[in-house]
Parts: sequence; C-alpha cells; structure tokens
Amino acid sequence: MADTWRLLTQTCLRVGEFIWLRKEDVIHDPAGRAMALNICKKVCPFTQQFWQPKHGRERIVPITGEAAAIVMRALATSRGPWLFEPADSP
Repeated sequence: MADTWRLLTQTCLRVGEFIWLRKEDVIHDPAGRAMALNICKKVCPFTQQFWQPKHGRERIVPITGEAAAIVMRALATSRGPWLFEPADSP
C-alpha cells in the first residue's frame, strides 16, 4: 500500500490511470530501467471492457528514480498483465 501511495504522489496519476496500468505501459530506457509510463486507451484482456484516459488524452508520464524502483518491483511480482495486481487476487 505504501508503494501505491508513493507512486501516485510522485507521478500525479489519477486512480483510474493507476488501476488500468499494464506491464506493457512501462517505457524502458536502453539499459532496461523504467523511465516513464504510457497512459493510453486499452481493453481489458479478461472482460473486453474499454478504458481511456480522462477526455481521451493519451500521455507519457516520466517517473523519478524512486517511482521507477516501485515499478520494477511491481513488474517482478505481478503474475498477470496488470502492473499492480488487484488486492483481491489469490
């Protein structure tokens, strides 16, 4: 939970943007480090529900070193397509 709060405060992501982050939304630099998040339209792979950012505006959000560390931990532990697993995941 602390990682969630730190990432939200450092990136100014909306909660809906955070919830819909997928692993493929992480933009890496040539060395493989996370450097930005791609906030874009997508479809849930399970329910086929469509989601888009507020007003349909897609954007790239640069992230700090601490936020990048949080993202890299999430990438290493998430078992599904989502960057952060829902709290009710088994």
